[in-house]
Amino acid sequence: MSSQLPFVSQAGLTQHNYSLYALPVGFLLAMGPFWYAVGLIRKHAGKKAFDLANPRESYKKLGEAKIDPKIYRRITRATAASDNTFSNLGYFSASVVAGNLAHLSARTLNTCVAVWIISRIAFALLYINTENPKNARYRSIVFTVGVLACTTLIIKAANKLSSVPW
Repeated sequence: MSSQLPFVSQAGLTQHNYSLYALPVGFLLAMGPFWYAVGLIRKHAGKKAFDLANPRESYKKLGEAKIDPKIYRRITRATAASDNTFSNLGYFSASVVAGNLAHLSARTLNTCVAVWIISRIAFALLYINTENPKNARYRSIVFTVGVLACTTLIIKAANKLSSVPW
């Protein structure tokens, strides 16, 4: 995988392991669509429409608010993109920790992490902006790429650790 991504070596990502820094980045990637949704709610339904004390209730009340249906759908897709990234974050984190535990190369770790980060950014953008169900398959493809990056780390770590006699 890493030989297909020349930016990894050009960016100096083959010599130092930056993979653990991606864990808080993953959290921020999950929060981004949520913050976007809150901004849309406040812009189109009023600043008091989103109750920070009861955020889930705010979403339920959105249906009652007089908000453009297109904006409402975008808000629901943004919150779904956020939820999806939080759901995916555990698998990603486990794969990064497994890769580090197995002492995989910096090139492998950084490449897989970069692929996951790029795939999650693309996933969120596609999720939030895709209205046409026919185009939703592109989101699924991008999602799969990110999962495969995590799976690559886990399999490589398992292969390396399988010979350890503990």
